[in-house]
Amino acid sequence: MMIDFPKKYYSFVTNLLYVLLSVGFIVISIFPEVTAVKSTVFTIPFRILVLLLAFLVILKNILAKTFKIDLPIIVMTLFWLFYGFKAYYSFQHYEQLQTLSISEILQRVYLINFIPIFAVLVNRGRDVNYEIVFKAIYTILFMVVLANFFAGIPRDDFGRSHGIHSIYTISFGHIGASLSLLSLYPLFFKRDIKPLWKILLLFGFASGLIIIYFSNTRSPVLALIIVTFLIFFVKKDYKKIIVFLSFVVMAIAALYIAMKDRNVQIKGNNLFLERIYNSIFQGDTSQRGGLYYEAIQGFLEKPIFGKSILFSDGMYPHNIYLEVLMAMGIVGFVMIAYIHANSFKKLFILAKNKEQNERIWIGILFLQYYILSITSYNIFGNTDVWFYLAMLWAIPIASVKNE
Repeated sequence: MMIDFPKKYYSFVTNLLYVLLSVGFIVISIFPEVTAVKSTVFTIPFRILVLLLAFLVILKNILAKTFKIDLPIIVMTLFWLFYGFKAYYSFQHYEQLQTLSISEILQRVYLINFIPIFAVLVNRGRDVNYEIVFKAIYTILFMVVLANFFAGIPRDDFGRSHGIHSIYTISFGHIGASLSLLSLYPLFFKRDIKPLWKILLLFGFASGLIIIYFSNTRSPVLALIIVTFLIFFVKKDYKKIIVFLSFVVMAIAALYIAMKDRNVQIKGNNLFLERIYNSIFQGDTSQRGGLYYEAIQGFLEKPIFGKSILFSDGMYPHNIYLEVLMAMGIVGFVMIAYIHANSFKKLFILAKNKEQNERIWIGILFLQYYILSITSYNIFGNTDVWFYLAMLWAIPIASVKNE
């Protein structure tokens, strides 16, 4: 007997899943910090809720006979199955990793990453109200940033801040980058925006910049610059491109002059500007060069299937391509190349369609976290890039072309 899922209830489930995958953990990460209660008290129920929603979405598609497996889903599934196998293999054959928890890593691989990704992919965007989801995500990000402002944005001993969240500083910075980029989305892709709404969007953009500044991290700055440029490029607003690039060049020149001028009291007093300066003019990668080299050496030792998913100290290359080569070899690299090629193909189709406005924000966030994936975190740690990638894939190409 076929179980009927009322559309209005199922639409609520799919919309809620999208919102939780996008900003749910950002909200949950506040509670351990402000209550001083162990984070698992909040994260485990949250993860269970996400899994239940994901399984419900998968079940609905099976019962409604809309469950179809195509090549992209097959490649994505093989990628995570192979990565999970290599994780288990690594812990069985490299004694240095046995101080870590293989069960925890496999939970992150399959329960936190793969199952929600799979649910989004097989659903193919059915009954997702992209306008409602965007408004929910933007509102939550806006309120979270305001909450951080009211709390005073405390800094650690190194001058960085993770705000009122139990997360890394770089993730805190990307909260700001997301708010800034999503503030640009309505300004450039929506019509007839009311003056008050424009003011709020501009305030949201500026607020995101402040969060980036307090995080003292560079990846959000890089993502903001690149994605903003691409937004102007997609809109073919060449005047704004010239102005924007001129501003970036002048800002870099001003930073160089200020850091070199002993009479300007910036160096040593502003970690954020000093880190930006060191990255641009001194090639500082926060000692990532050694990680890159070790990853390449691991790949050369076992080029076909890769060596280990982590270094002996539990660290990783901070670059998804080098990490895939190290952990999964040429086999894994072929899969990730296909995954990213398919993603950019979908993004290109989405951006090319001028009538397709309500979904382009997914591509914007995917690009932001793609940049994060090639500068920091590891495969299973950067969940956002996988979630937005899945949401991007889930947009039916036919509807994107025809709308």
